[in-house]
Amino acid sequence: MGFFAFSIPLILYSIYQWAVPVIIFTALLGFRWREGFWGNILSLGSVLFSILAAVGWWELLAYFVAVKFPKILFFADWMALWTIFLVSLILLESAHRFMSRVKVRFIPAVEYAGNTLAILLLGSALYGFYLFAEDISPLGDAAVAGETREKMIQDTIPVQIFRMLSAGNLSGFSEIRQFDVYGDFREQHLKRRQAIMSQMVGGENATVGFGGDADAVEKIKPETSKP
Repeated sequence: MGFFAFSIPLILYSIYQWAVPVIIFTALLGFRWREGFWGNILSLGSVLFSILAAVGWWELLAYFVAVKFPKILFFADWMALWTIFLVSLILLESAHRFMSRVKVRFIPAVEYAGNTLAILLLGSALYGFYLFAEDISPLGDAAVAGETREKMIQDTIPVQIFRMLSAGNLSGFSEIRQFDVYGDFREQHLKRRQAIMSQMVGGENATVGFGGDADAVEKIKPETSKP
């Protein structure tokens, strides 16, 4: 009996995990293949720089927004990250299209192989960034049934990569401002998710919804360096 036992939420989550990368790569193949090797290489640069900009500055923007609007505290990080990424991507893509109006064409073998590689790199970058955004989302994947707390707070590969890169990329003009300087990013966001669930099922407090308060806002103030 136990051999055939299964969890519907776990199955749906597994499908969701596989569906996201498939959708990303399929969409890129469908919409970006005609851009060619040259166009996709430029777009790869735009995506990578936009990711670095988002990872480097989302904490400051999230804190600023949360101070002004404490009621959206639990979504401030997620909103700030995607806002910076999308704005940077739109600006960079527009600049590339303006500066590079002629599409460079290579011999067929190079064009095909290069275009395939560029799309694979684009998809990998976008999927990695999506996984990082899931860590920030207040309803992210850390609450999957059956996972231990130790596994929930274990650093993912995107978190490790962005922590390393943020110390040298777009870190500040006068001082280094490293992302997740204390290495407790996953644990902090797990606590935030738990706070949301507590409010949602907390009887009369359920009407509060996802709102935070001024005291909770101070807890997400980004640290610039270790003491």
